Amino acid sequence: MSFAEADQFLPPEATYLVQDASPRFGEKPGYSPSDFGSSRWVVIAACADGDVLERSETIEMAVVRADDLTTSDTRAAEDGAYADAVTCNFGH
Repeated sequence: MSFAEADQFLPPEATYLVQDASPRFGEKPGYSPSDFGSSRWVVIAACADGDVLERSETIEMAVVRADDLTTSDTRAAEDGAYADAVTCNFGH
Protein backbone atom coordinates (compact mmCIF):
# COMPACT_ATOMS: atom_id res chain seq x y z
CA MET A 1 0.00 0.00 0.00
CA SER A 2 1.36 3.39 -0.85
CA PHE A 3 2.06 5.74 2.02
CA ALA A 4 -0.56 8.08 0.53
CA GLU A 5 -3.20 5.31 0.65
CA ALA A 6 -2.24 4.39 4.22
CA ASP A 7 -2.36 8.03 5.31
CA GLN A 8 -6.18 8.02 5.28
CA PHE A 9 -6.15 5.51 8.17
CA LEU A 10 -3.48 7.24 10.26
CA PRO A 11 -4.63 9.30 13.23
CA PRO A 12 -2.95 12.73 13.26
CA GLU A 13 -2.30 12.66 17.01
CA ALA A 14 -0.38 9.35 17.02
CA THR A 15 3.37 8.96 17.46
CA TYR A 16 5.01 7.52 14.34
CA LEU A 17 8.18 5.47 14.06
CA VAL A 18 9.03 5.34 10.35
CA GLN A 19 11.97 3.27 9.17
CA ASP A 20 13.41 3.40 5.67
CA ALA A 21 13.85 -0.25 4.64
CA SER A 22 15.50 0.59 1.31
CA PRO A 23 18.80 -1.15 2.21
CA ARG A 24 16.85 -4.40 2.39
CA PHE A 25 16.30 -3.99 -1.35
CA GLY A 26 19.86 -2.95 -2.16
CA GLU A 27 19.11 0.77 -2.20
CA LYS A 28 20.36 3.69 -0.13
CA PRO A 29 17.95 5.14 2.44
CA GLY A 30 16.41 8.47 1.55
CA TYR A 31 13.25 8.86 3.62
CA SER A 32 12.81 12.13 5.50
CA PRO A 33 9.92 13.39 7.64
CA SER A 34 8.77 15.61 4.76
CA ASP A 35 7.96 12.38 2.85
CA PHE A 36 5.28 11.38 5.37
CA GLY A 37 2.17 10.33 3.45
CA SER A 38 3.86 10.60 0.04
CA SER A 39 2.77 8.32 -2.80
CA ARG A 40 6.47 7.95 -3.71
CA TRP A 41 6.82 5.60 -0.73
CA VAL A 42 5.26 2.19 -0.05
CA VAL A 43 4.54 0.80 3.41
CA ILE A 44 5.97 -2.74 3.41
CA ALA A 45 5.19 -3.48 7.08
CA ALA A 46 3.38 -1.80 9.92
CA CYS A 47 2.17 -2.44 13.42
CA ALA A 48 0.45 -0.43 16.10
CA ASP A 49 -0.25 -0.47 19.81
CA GLY A 50 -4.01 -0.53 19.19
CA ASP A 51 -6.39 -3.03 17.66
CA VAL A 52 -6.96 -0.72 14.68
CA LEU A 53 -4.79 2.06 13.29
CA GLU A 54 -7.44 4.71 13.73
CA ARG A 55 -7.40 4.26 17.54
CA SER A 56 -3.66 3.68 18.00
CA GLU A 57 -1.31 5.97 19.87
CA THR A 58 1.94 4.57 18.46
CA ILE A 59 2.41 3.24 14.93
CA GLU A 60 5.59 1.78 13.48
CA MET A 61 6.05 1.51 9.71
CA ALA A 62 8.77 0.34 7.35
CA VAL A 63 8.76 2.17 4.02
CA VAL A 64 10.57 1.83 0.68
CA ARG A 65 10.55 4.08 -2.37
CA ALA A 66 7.92 2.79 -4.78
CA ASP A 67 10.39 2.93 -7.69
CA ASP A 68 12.70 0.52 -5.84
CA LEU A 69 10.12 -2.26 -5.59
CA THR A 70 9.25 -4.86 -8.20
CA THR A 71 5.71 -6.16 -8.61
CA SER A 72 6.88 -9.31 -6.84
CA ASP A 73 8.22 -7.25 -3.91
CA THR A 74 4.90 -5.43 -3.61
CA ARG A 75 2.97 -8.71 -3.60
CA ALA A 76 5.34 -10.11 -0.98
CA ALA A 77 4.73 -7.06 1.21
CA GLU A 78 0.97 -7.51 0.88
CA ASP A 79 1.43 -11.14 1.96
CA GLY A 80 3.37 -10.08 5.07
CA ALA A 81 6.80 -11.24 3.89
CA TYR A 82 8.50 -8.18 5.39
CA ALA A 83 6.71 -8.17 8.75
CA ASP A 84 10.08 -8.49 10.46
CA ALA A 85 10.99 -5.00 9.20
CA VAL A 86 9.16 -3.59 12.24
CA THR A 87 9.75 -4.57 15.84
CA CYS A 88 6.39 -3.66 17.37
CA ASN A 89 7.95 -3.38 20.81
CA PHE A 90 5.88 -0.66 22.42
CA GLY A 91 6.77 -1.54 26.00
CA HIS A 92 3.36 -2.93 26.96
